[in-house]
Amino acid sequence: MRWSKILATFYHKDPKTRSDYVTFKDMLEDERDEGRAEGRAEGLAEGRAEGLAEGRAEGRAEGAKAKAREMAKALKDKGVAINIIADSSGLSEDEIKAL
Repeated sequence: MRWSKILATFYHKDPKTRSDYVTFKDMLEDERDEGRAEGRAEGLAEGRAEGLAEGRAEGRAEGAKAKAREMAKALKDKGVAINIIADSSGLSEDEIKAL
């Protein structure tokens, strides 16, 4: 038998039980609402932390790529062979030629 049926049976038999049932039901609803609020807060905090970590990683990767392009352009301007620049910088030969 489910708890709701058991509690409903007592609810109809005794006014004291009815009062206890309402109090118990209110307490459960309050606990449920608090649990949901805590879960949302934790989820938001985790989401923000993950978003910040991803943003930092993307920013570092973009910065490294920009630095590689800067170095490749300087080497290209000095006459270093494109295949050597490509090997050293990790950029493709087409990217280097476009600089």
